[in-house]
Amino acid sequence: MIVTKLIGGLGNQMFQYAVARNLAYKNNSEVKLDINHYKIKVLPHGLPYRPYDLSVLKLKENIATEKDLSLFKSNSTGLLERGLKKIKNIISAPRVIYEPHFNFYPQLLNEKGNIYIDGYWQCEKYFLEIENIIRDEFQIKHSLTSEGFEMLEKIKSTNSICLNIRRQELASNPNLNIFIGLEYIQKTIKYMNEKISNPHFFIFSDELDWVKQNVKIPYDHTIVESNLYGEKFKDCLYLMTHCKHFIIPNSSFGWWAAWLGSDKDKKVVAPEKWLIDPKYNTKDIIPSNWIKI
Repeated sequence: MIVTKLIGGLGNQMFQYAVARNLAYKNNSEVKLDINHYKIKVLPHGLPYRPYDLSVLKLKENIATEKDLSLFKSNSTGLLERGLKKIKNIISAPRVIYEPHFNFYPQLLNEKGNIYIDGYWQCEKYFLEIENIIRDEFQIKHSLTSEGFEMLEKIKSTNSICLNIRRQELASNPNLNIFIGLEYIQKTIKYMNEKISNPHFFIFSDELDWVKQNVKIPYDHTIVESNLYGEKFKDCLYLMTHCKHFIIPNSSFGWWAAWLGSDKDKKVVAPEKWLIDPKYNTKDIIPSNWIKI
């Protein structure tokens, strides 16, 4: 059994599931989801509450029970019991593995037995060897309206570039991350226009009013209005994944939209600086064939 602790929004949950799915595949085991974090409605430092969101994907949801989780908790208090448990741990006891740092930790993929993993695991190297399984299980349960299908056809029929701008929370809460800013947006638009013939930019954002006032695009573009985003942003993600090329912010949601994009010639542009805190090594977040600006 591989139990993964889920924290954060949909993009983070997808990373946490994907690494657990690969461990389960290697161990001929099953994935179980610890969703207890989502019982906490008020988070420290003004961080926004995120609900459990993996239900928008076509994967098997197997929620860990308290009995499952108890395997990873030490309840013995006596000296003899602790000694016996220590011996058992050496052999085959369930283990809790915490992400030791933000860059790729290859030793994790060699772990065997019953494992509980706690971390973000934001790197495709954790699951690239089962890419086809992840792509299949990460199909999105969309609920597109007729207007949504019209947008989908427009995306498919053009040299579509998904321009994802995440700003609302980042601009107001320094505990989250840095907002990439207008300079990055304009540089990446210019870059894509130079590389893609007849580009059409499709703009997805959590703050469309700001986008309309501040982002100027002198090329064909469409602002995808929020009424098309669907419950838990599942339709937004679905539409984004059908674009041919991607400009993403420092967001795991945007990362997954780009990764799930299936055009064989896709270009993905991502920010060079991913996190606000310099102590985190983020060199492994962006796949090697994506462009950093």
